[in-house]
Amino acid sequence: MANEIKDFLGKQVIARRTKAKLSQAALSKRTGLSIARISEIERAVANPTLETLMVLADALNVSLVDLLDYEGSLTSAAKVKEKITDGLERFDEKQLQTVLALVRAMRK
Repeated sequence: MANEIKDFLGKQVIARRTKAKLSQAALSKRTGLSIARISEIERAVANPTLETLMVLADALNVSLVDLLDYEGSLTSAAKVKEKITDGLERFDEKQLQTVLALVRAMRK
């Protein structure tokens, strides 16, 4: 479970940083954390302190609650369906046929 949470946190930092159009270097300047430390957090190698998480949240212009919303990331069926639908939009006809075949096979 601890590794799942670290993975989630790393993905959150990456997502928030890229959404803000910040490089690791730019986030480093905003936070005072080294680029290496930010990379460790994003790769789920580090165990950041609460203070570090607060600094990151502030630099990313999000609340600490939003940054750590692990329970909120556990998706409902509706959210999963929405993500699947969004993902399918990028598929060509052949890929869609493959997905359909997989879905049919899974229902059996």
